[in-house]
Amino acid sequence: MVFGLTWAMLIAFVVAVTTQIVGIGFLAKTAGFTNLGYSVAVVVLYGVSLAAMARLVNDGAPLGVLIPIMATVIPLASIAIGVAAHGESASPVKVGLLVLACAIIGTAARY
Repeated sequence: MVFGLTWAMLIAFVVAVTTQIVGIGFLAKTAGFTNLGYSVAVVVLYGVSLAAMARLVNDGAPLGVLIPIMATVIPLASIAIGVAAHGESASPVKVGLLVLACAIIGTAARY
């Protein structure tokens, strides 16, 4: 067990996070959901993510641990995707504010 999670729960959590991150990466390619292929991919990826999270809730996973991790990892990955794949700027202020927000979320989750 890791963080009170069985291996099956841990795998479901990784699937939930990974599919959301990949879905975010494809979101710009949907062209406002006018590109059918990428639009279907995004909907399926988010559906898989929600199904994995529903499974975690059903199995009694400690959401007080999982949700703050997701709330930190997914936005950071989104910025990385934006910078690497879409040419967005990564100013120190932008990254610093996001890291600060993630730290606040992490701290709040402990209480």
